This record gives sequence, C-alpha cells and structure tokens, in this order.
Amino acid sequence: MGRCSVSLLVISLILLSLVLGFPGQVKQLGQEPMIRVYLSKNPKGFALGATGVFSVNEYASGKTLYAGKGELQCSFSNSESMSFSIFVDTFYSRDDATMFGEAMQSRFPEKIPVNIRADGKLFRLEMGKYKSEEEAQKALDEYFSDIPSAVLVGSIGLAIRLGDKLVFRPPTNLELLNLVSIVSIDGGLVKFKGKRYRGTITLCMSGENFYVVNKLLMEDYVKGVTPAEMPATWPLEAVKAQAICARTYAFRYDSDNPAYDICKTTKCQVYIGYEHEHKNSNRAVDETRGEVATYDGKLIGTYFHSTSGGMRENSENVWVASLPYL
Repeated sequence: MGRCSVSLLVISLILLSLVLGFPGQVKQLGQEPMIRVYLSKNPKGFALGATGVFSVNEYASGKTLYAGKGELQCSFSNSESMSFSIFVDTFYSRDDATMFGEAMQSRFPEKIPVNIRADGKLFRLEMGKYKSEEEAQKALDEYFSDIPSAVLVGSIGLAIRLGDKLVFRPPTNLELLNLVSIVSIDGGLVKFKGKRYRGTITLCMSGENFYVVNKLLMEDYVKGVTPAEMPATWPLEAVKAQAICARTYAFRYDSDNPAYDICKTTKCQVYIGYEHEHKNSNRAVDETRGEVATYDGKLIGTYFHSTSGGMRENSENVWVASLPYL
C-alpha cells in the first residue's frame, strides 16, 4: 500500500458511496480483538524496553524473568556450531523440570548443562551439550537408558540474548513457540529499536526463524496505520474513511505465517506504531470505532494506492474476479 497521495481520496468517495448507496453496509463490530503485527525477523542486534518500568515475562508460565527501566541490549545468533543434547521429558511446571534435572545430576561424575524450554504450557527438560552425535548417543545409552522418553536431539545453535543474564536456545522443529513478552508495568509504551508501541512485544520462534511481534488491541493498531497511509491533517471525513479501510483490511487479511496476523509494510498496509500518531487521525479512529465496510454481508477488499496516474480500471481486468464494489 502507498501513502500520502491525493489519489487516496478516491477510496473515501468509494466508501461514502457504499455508506450512502447501500444503507447498513458499514457495520459495527462487537468485542474488540487483539492483533499480532510483524515488526522484525531474525534481527541480529536490537534493544527492548519501555517508556517506564517494564518486565520480561515467560510466555508459558507468566513468570517475570526481568523487571527494570531503560533498555535491554539484545542479540540473535544462528551461527553457532551444531550441537546435541538429550531430551529427558516434559513437565507441567518449570519447578518440576528443574527438580528432576537436579536429581539427574547425581548420575554424572560432574555437573552437565541443563536447559529447560517452554513449549506451550509444558516445559521440556534437555540435558548435556555434546559436539558429536556419537558422543551424545554414548551418554544416552549410559545415563538415560532407564528413561523411556529420553531421546537424542540436535540443535543448530540458535541463541537469543536479552541483556547480560537471559539466554534462550529454542528448538527449531515447532510451528510456533512463544518465548517471552515485554510488558509495560506502569501503563507506558513498550519499545523496540527505540520506537514506541502500544500493547506488548512478543518474541517467538517459528521453525528456524525468530520473530519480534507487537500484540495490541485492534483500535490501537488502526491508530498506528491511519496516519501512515493518509496525511493525518487532511479533512476529518477523509481520514475517517481511511480508518475504516485500514480496519476492514486488517480483519480481512489472512496471514500464512503462524507467528503474526499482519505485517507492517506496504506488502500489507503500513504500520508505524505510536511514533506518528496524530490527534486528528486518532479522533477519526475513535469516531469510527469498530466500523468496517461490507458488501452483501461480507467484508470488502479495501484496496487503496498512493499513485494512480489519473487512471482506474475494473477489478476483473486487473485480478481474476469481478468485484461489484470495485
């Protein structure tokens, strides 16, 4: 999607024709949902924080792993060498996994590494770190033979570091693994790479990819989209139309990535978070709260553009289907 062009007024006129020509076609939705917005994929270095006090909470248990002010300097690395460990079992709490791992240490001549990974609402206990598959298999046969669930697992060495103390080495064989959420404790805004966002920030894995995702209420999301796709100082009714378009587009968009619902770029529609919110565009969002555009009871495709060159075309001559409202 584009931004900041007079041709965006076209969508305002189209939307107004839907409202005026087809009564009831702009509908008010019910309970406000949450939306997950893609911010970054595999960022090597980044900062997390908030405008005030914030916490880093383990997603599965809600346990606070860190609380403070300012920012945490963070990094993601997938360049470490392949290593192997022994998956022991899954537990319903981190404490149970920790106690079992400590009990297992008595089997070894000296302590071995223990890694507990949140997996949904369960916790995976893995022990040992071996450079070769042969070395890991020998340990499995010698020390874990009486544990039916114990198996050898390999890791490509992913490492996510938050500050000096929090280190995560997540598995890469899961469709979606939410690791932690960054939450403002005093009602402020969360921060990623110095930019401010409403809601929370979630760090998650999908396969071998690491994602940073902004999770927030739909209306707060629309406030971060509307001034990015139309000048916020334009006439209020035009900005209202853009807000309805943005909200409808978000509800209709179908992401094929389990980590997020929608992206932040022109591949979806531009989202800039809190940084450039404006009182006029926020007013437009508030005054159209929950309103979406429909045709024959279904959400319409609210496609818009930054530049038309003065020409328009019927939908069937651009795409495949004929859409009466386009």
